[in-house]
Amino acid sequence: MQIILLWVVLILFVTLGIWVITVVPRVKKRKASYVKFMTDPLPVWTPPNQPSEKKVVFPALDDVDWETLSTEVDREGIFVVDYDALGRRGVAGKKRNPADIAAFGIKRAKKYLETSDPHDLLLATRQFRYLEDNARVVEYGDATGVAWCADFDMGYQYQLKAPWKSAYFQTYAMCALLWAHWLSGDERYIGLFRRGLVSLGRTIDEGGLAYKTSEGGLFFEEVVADPPHHILNGHLYSLLNLFRSHELTGSEEAKRIFELGVQGTVDMLPKFDKYGYSLYSLSPRAGLRNHFNIANPFYHHSHVVLLRTLHELSGRRVFRQYAEKWEKRCDGFFDTAWTTIFVMFKDVMKFVKRV
Repeated sequence: MQIILLWVVLILFVTLGIWVITVVPRVKKRKASYVKFMTDPLPVWTPPNQPSEKKVVFPALDDVDWETLSTEVDREGIFVVDYDALGRRGVAGKKRNPADIAAFGIKRAKKYLETSDPHDLLLATRQFRYLEDNARVVEYGDATGVAWCADFDMGYQYQLKAPWKSAYFQTYAMCALLWAHWLSGDERYIGLFRRGLVSLGRTIDEGGLAYKTSEGGLFFEEVVADPPHHILNGHLYSLLNLFRSHELTGSEEAKRIFELGVQGTVDMLPKFDKYGYSLYSLSPRAGLRNHFNIANPFYHHSHVVLLRTLHELSGRRVFRQYAEKWEKRCDGFFDTAWTTIFVMFKDVMKFVKRV
């Protein structure tokens, strides 16, 4: 019996040692990616401010073997996210995510401008048409808006049934529509963009995408749910996309909604601060599985960069103050320790899921 116990202890010790050895390089790789993210400029999803001199005629989409053009799309030519490969919780299989469809279309449009490859234009056009065809009409009584929804269920802490809305989907889809207009000059894309603004500026109670704060600001919900989860990075990305859209179009409505979003950020930001570190969300279902809402290292670093950018755009000093406060936790022993714990935590959760 003692020999068996000794062998069990030895095997566990060796297994733990091998695990630690594999963790070290992954932690170094992650920390290097955080440094790169902190120094690289944020991606701008709207087209250049100068109008396109040569308008593009979008090609016909009939009889195209899409899967030969790209391994990233399904048989209908739509970009799909492999959630199993990503290891994301709450969603399984390959799904169509409106934000990723929009981003893929924009990337292919940019590539087409560089290479003039007609395949890139085909793929970009297919994503733009999908977003156009899948804009769901929402009536608000005094105005008509549109919203882009996920056609898949979201489990985990959200427990949402399709279709569900997202301000994050909304602003990415709107940026893609601006690209479609910039390339083609087709005014119907601007019309869809404006109707997208209607939904973005409405509260969840009205059927929209934003939470109204006690001070009258708007917080854009990455996951529209009841009760709200208030995901910080999703709100900030939506806000920055909205600002770029205003810059490009000159839309006073986009500017008005952006300013309400800035106020909403000021109102909510103190709730995301925990002893100098940021929370990922204010999820009402906090627990071990979502590390009690504490942002993982990547999201914490992204919060810092996004707040820096928001300070530059809005001039509100409070954003710089929080960015500087949270940046103090972006290096040194704390950052290394939390990154290591997070990598090991992810390993454990993957193991539990498989078992």
